[in-house]
Amino acid sequence: MNTKRVSIAVAVTALGLAIAPGVASAADSQVPCGTPAKQAVYSTVVVPGTAAVTHDEYEWSSVTEVIERQWHQWLVDSAATDAVYETVHHAAVYMTLPVPGQPAWDEQVLETPAYDEQVLQTEAYDEQVLVTAAYDEQVLVTAAYDEQVLETAAYDEQVLEAAAYDEQVLVTAAYDEQVVTPAYDEQVLQTAAYDEQVLETAAYDEQVLKTAAYDEQVLVTAAYDEQVMTSPAVYAIEYKFVQKNGNGPDRWDVDPNWNANINNNSGGYIATGITRQGALISAAVYTTVHHDAVYKTVHHDAVYTTVHHDDVYKTVHHDAVYTTVHHDAVTTTVHHDAVYTTVHHPAVYKTVHHDAVYTTVHHDAVYTTVHHDDVYKTVHHDAVYTTVHHDDVFTTVHHAATPDTTTQVLLYPAWDEQVLVTPATDEVGHWEETWSVDSPGEAWSATGETRTVDGETQLLWAAVSPGEGWTATGAYRTVEDAPAVPDSSEQVLVSAAVPAGPACEKPVTGDGDTVVPEPADPASAIPAAAPLAKPAAVNATTELAFTGSDPTLMWLGLGFLLTGIGVSAGYRKVAQKR
Repeated sequence: MNTKRVSIAVAVTALGLAIAPGVASAADSQVPCGTPAKQAVYSTVVVPGTAAVTHDEYEWSSVTEVIERQWHQWLVDSAATDAVYETVHHAAVYMTLPVPGQPAWDEQVLETPAYDEQVLQTEAYDEQVLVTAAYDEQVLVTAAYDEQVLETAAYDEQVLEAAAYDEQVLVTAAYDEQVVTPAYDEQVLQTAAYDEQVLETAAYDEQVLKTAAYDEQVLVTAAYDEQVMTSPAVYAIEYKFVQKNGNGPDRWDVDPNWNANINNNSGGYIATGITRQGALISAAVYTTVHHDAVYKTVHHDAVYTTVHHDDVYKTVHHDAVYTTVHHDAVTTTVHHDAVYTTVHHPAVYKTVHHDAVYTTVHHDAVYTTVHHDDVYKTVHHDAVYTTVHHDDVFTTVHHAATPDTTTQVLLYPAWDEQVLVTPATDEVGHWEETWSVDSPGEAWSATGETRTVDGETQLLWAAVSPGEGWTATGAYRTVEDAPAVPDSSEQVLVSAAVPAGPACEKPVTGDGDTVVPEPADPASAIPAAAPLAKPAAVNATTELAFTGSDPTLMWLGLGFLLTGIGVSAGYRKVAQKR
């Protein structure tokens, strides 16, 4: 902006310098005879200096506050262990009791008990009796409705984790044995021992806590810095002056008494009392105010998942039932093949529950023509019987004599006992605590406790306190907004010197009378250009005096007036910028 103003001043100056020599050049060739000389007239223009513009600044400090949260995590010193059990098998205990023999005997066994037989005389039959004749009827089959159609039914899917397999376990290796079998009583298996699966705990679904309820700090407004003005910009005040007669241009100046100063520009001007904002003296001063982030607490409810527990069975062992058979002593070589037992490992499944999937299907009302056939009523006629009596039929069964024997009586059944080998232990640990603004990691959770600690210290220079929370440190400095400008003066040409015209000749008429020439036209006398510096005193002997008004001098004065205005305007703009 200042470069533009200086350029305008230089252009005005050049215009003035261009006008003055041209006018003067024209005047050199047009000065009439008898024109007296006129000295150049100068005026001294005093440009007052300006004092330096300064202001005092003070150092301010502000300490931010930081809110820290307490965090803790559970550290396991020793993990929990399950109890270890060992299965101890207790064999069944039997007692041998004698069974006395019986002599042979015949027994009348009833083959067919006496009975009365109903002999059919007339078979039962149904007779169709017409109740209502056939007819057709429009019957609403299904009213219009929206149906939730099951696309996929809820189901629990057994996902195979480990396939079932049979394992051959060697019980006894093959060997040959010389067996001398003494006479013995053998327990002959009547009923093989077997294991029965008895339901101990029915299958059930359990709600297992997946995520505990917790409170989360959610950011509402992020922390930000705001520029706050601590000192407004300062501008110069310009005052408006106008010509009394209204002919001259308006003039603005920072001096409220400009028209009272002695200079060739303020003549005829009066103050209007109107002001406007002038050039910038000092820019506005801003300070940065920090706003902390704002959080709100959002509560998250606990999240549960459904874990399905299958039926739990326990195995109840039923021992074999034996009878005693007597064998005489026998010696034989018996080859014993290797004995294997098949251990069956059932497949291991886990239950994955799938919820049912529904879709809404709209069904319009459905009508159908229903044909009603003849309606008959069935009349039932029971069968007709007669009673025929049959006597008991017996047959004779002979029982041979039996020798004395013994029998095994079960005193205590075999059973398995779970014996505790190692008891279960609980987990042992401790809480580790720390303070920080953010979570130290995923394993840490907030305890809900907070504290306020000092954060960073900010320093700022300003003429007044930036606001609440700022404290003066006691240091201050003086800042120069604009340097001082000393007083100066300038010689301004008011009217240029005019050289004397040539002497006029006195012509003589034929009658011998002297002709007196007419006076020269003052408007045609144009003075020559003069240098801007103040010239030496004009020699009265070489430059004749000149009196009267000449329009040429007005043109010459206008040129130099424009030159002075341009130089002065440019100088004042530069001075105000400094």
